[in-house]
Amino acid sequence: MQWKNMTQFHKLYRYLQNSNIKLLYEGTFQGLSNLDNLRMSGNEINILPKGAFTGMPSLQNLYLDSNKITTMQVDAFQGLVNLLVLDLSKNDLPQIGFGVFNQTEEYKLTTLMLQRNQIKIIKRDDFLGLDKLEYLCLFSNQIHTIEDNSFHRMNLRYIYLFQNNLSNITGNPFGSNVLAQLQIYRNEIKYFAPESFVKIPINTT
Repeated sequence: MQWKNMTQFHKLYRYLQNSNIKLLYEGTFQGLSNLDNLRMSGNEINILPKGAFTGMPSLQNLYLDSNKITTMQVDAFQGLVNLLVLDLSKNDLPQIGFGVFNQTEEYKLTTLMLQRNQIKIIKRDDFLGLDKLEYLCLFSNQIHTIEDNSFHRMNLRYIYLFQNNLSNITGNPFGSNVLAQLQIYRNEIKYFAPESFVKIPINTT
């Protein structure tokens, strides 16, 4: 698929939704340097390869929800330095994976939707590189463990973790002094470590 003569396009909403797309390759979207919104919801995509979205420096909103994604390779979102919203909800991701976001780039991402996947563990390096992230949706997964410092180094204001399998919260996983809302209902929490919420503002709901 070549887009060399389509640099004038800004939105491909209807063109790539529910289109039975199964594979993406490195550089698939080369030539769409002016595109700012891309919807690929409701396809059959299984893997996000390295550099799948290179050549799209203007992209701000990327919707990959309702696919069959199980794997995101290292640097899958390489070059998306202006991306603000990323929707990966309703896929089959078992984990996020270290290095998905290139550590040498400064991302502007503020909203990350990962709800309704198969994620079981949140690791401390899963969100490295997302210093500006404000909204993180992780509800309706199978999360049973959140490693210490998993949400540090971010600007998180809203974390949605309800409807998971959390039973113990230990260490200081949240570590945010700007957090406005933390939703963890419908889990099976039996124990909170005393230090778990030490840095969270008292007016957090």
